[in-house]
Amino acid sequence: MMKLHLSEVQLCSLSKYSIKLAYSQLVSPSGNKMYWANAIWCKLAQPKHRFISWLAVLERLSTKDRLKLFGVSVDDLCLLCGVEVENHSHLFFGCQYSSRCWEQIAGFLQINTSIRSLPQLIKWIHRRKFTKFRKGVLFTFAWCLVYHGKMEDASALKSFATLSRGAIFAKSDASSRARGGRHHQNYGNG
Repeated sequence: MMKLHLSEVQLCSLSKYSIKLAYSQLVSPSGNKMYWANAIWCKLAQPKHRFISWLAVLERLSTKDRLKLFGVSVDDLCLLCGVEVENHSHLFFGCQYSSRCWEQIAGFLQINTSIRSLPQLIKWIHRRKFTKFRKGVLFTFAWCLVYHGKMEDASALKSFATLSRGAIFAKSDASSRARGGRHHQNYGNG
């Protein structure tokens, strides 16, 4: 199994073979820890906030630009503001809705409001000479904002889809009536 993922050179380069060393080589070949790992998996934040934030940092959330890329969405405009392309940067920092939320929370927490991406935010907090607890609180607020921003976006997408389906049903009902067709409330007794 190891041979499928690690070359002989990589295995032989280990000073002493152990499962732990081989596993760490598989997980992170360069040996570098992700700069955002401690920030995302902060114990103060709720698990659902951490999970959504982890996906956001990796840019794996289902934003409209990604949905359009996969052929799921027709357009890639933000549902919250309807002005710009909805990508991760826009959704959490560029959108009028999220900008207002971010500015209020950043002002309250005394965070630099010129930050326009999650990696920038993580690095900014890490560089500050704050206590570990204060950094945890800042990350917890940030992940809460990320989570609720994404949930608001998902809610808007769901409302849009429901409205679209409702409009389709209304049009089909109207065209059925225009043709003289009979619309039954109870489809089973037709």
